[in-house]
Amino acid sequence: VLGTRSLVTVPYVSGGRWTFALSLQDREVRQWRGDDLELLETATARIYLWLERAKAEAALRDSEEKYRAITELSSHMVWVLSPDGEI
Repeated sequence: VLGTRSLVTVPYVSGGRWTFALSLQDREVRQWRGDDLELLETATARIYLWLERAKAEAALRDSEEKYRAITELSSHMVWVLSPDGEI
């Protein structure tokens, strides 16, 4: 269907475990050169880090929204203290 004649998959390993992979295909038969693979490895790492950052930012936004809702809807005073009792 896609007419794939060659395919390369580049894994991203973090902390000793496979976490992400980027696959590219070509309609022509080809040998993937070393510089092609190097570029794909760099792109894979950057995409993975970008996705992780996006997930972390979304989690932070969710956390801030929940905290904001708690403080805005509460009829009581809300305090946040550090472990040593500082406000």
